[in-house]
Amino acid sequence: MALKPIPRNGKIAVTCPSSSVDAERLNDGITYLQNHGYSLVIGESCTTKHAYLSMPDEDRAAELMRFFKDDSIDAIICARGGYGTIRMLPLLDFDAIKKANKCLVGYSDVTALAWAIYSKAGIPSISGSMVAADFGDPKATEDNKQHCLSLLSGSNFEISVPIDQELASRYQNLSLTGPLLPGTLSVFAKLVGTQYLPNLNNAHILLEDIGEPSRKIDGYLQQLLHAKLLDKLSSLLIGDFDGREEADEAVYDEAFFLDPILKETRIPSFFNWPFGHIPDKRSFPVGLSCTLSVHSNNLVLCANEALFQSE
Repeated sequence: MALKPIPRNGKIAVTCPSSSVDAERLNDGITYLQNHGYSLVIGESCTTKHAYLSMPDEDRAAELMRFFKDDSIDAIICARGGYGTIRMLPLLDFDAIKKANKCLVGYSDVTALAWAIYSKAGIPSISGSMVAADFGDPKATEDNKQHCLSLLSGSNFEISVPIDQELASRYQNLSLTGPLLPGTLSVFAKLVGTQYLPNLNNAHILLEDIGEPSRKIDGYLQQLLHAKLLDKLSSLLIGDFDGREEADEAVYDEAFFLDPILKETRIPSFFNWPFGHIPDKRSFPVGLSCTLSVHSNNLVLCANEALFQSE
């Protein structure tokens, strides 16, 4: 199901569905988007703080639903992630979200919201740059920001990652098609056993995380393995685990916890995707059918359908 297109100079609502946001970074992100022609509506959640959340669950959910139901708003971009989106999922009206059929943008903790919307409403979203976390971050590259804006403007999704000759030769006939589900590993693990976890059959799962030590990444992956979820996938794509080494009490090779998982599942698995809490991240559609193939010495991930309806 394709989303309603976002008109040139469209109106974007900004919300904090998780943690509270730094005012300076938020303002810089707002200015960036305004300079690119968008008009913005700023939610109250962007200016409040409630313990480790931006607002109480009911208030965050109500604000988000107002933005979905408001026909004058063309898209919703989250200000940042953090923690708390999962708490408000039972408070959302997924029928109304499906009817609104408008684009949501966010990653990190917003994984819970994006995956729940895909699972319950059947509509895609963008795991992409957020207002304060990216558009307002001086460390975020211009390529990071522009890639998200290009998807918002209706550009077709295609991304390639270089691989070595040995891997290219091994997978030269690779052609795997399925829904793309990019997300944060720890949030994925929290959705296991809930009604909000999407159907993973033949899915391409793209994973990243931030600030998690190796032992916890290992634990999340073991949970997914023992829940028999990884066996269903078309592929497992690995992004960046930013801050892992700083969180460890010693230096551990990533292969120590990844190799046993990959050996156990035997599904095609590929590393070095530009996805995560990194300055030069790329944005990825959530829920679109994509094909993964090899062309020359590159892995190519390409959408088979449009994110937005034709105007």
